[in-house]
Amino acid sequence: MKIDIFNHFFPKRFFDEFINVGSGGGGALKRVQNVPTLTDLDARLRLMDEFGDLRQVLSLASPPA
Repeated sequence: MKIDIFNHFFPKRFFDEFINVGSGGGGALKRVQNVPTLTDLDARLRLMDEFGDLRQVLSLASPPA
């Protein structure tokens, strides 16, 4: 079973348009342009496979109200 709750994922078509329009992201926008796991689910799953059965539970100490 694979559960990926990484909260940064964009459909490729949306992401390409986001980049083309230039949302004013500046340096942050440049940094994420070459991160394939943001738009490619197969790349994301291959990356997850590298960690085998690793499990992590993340929780917030003070969740927003």
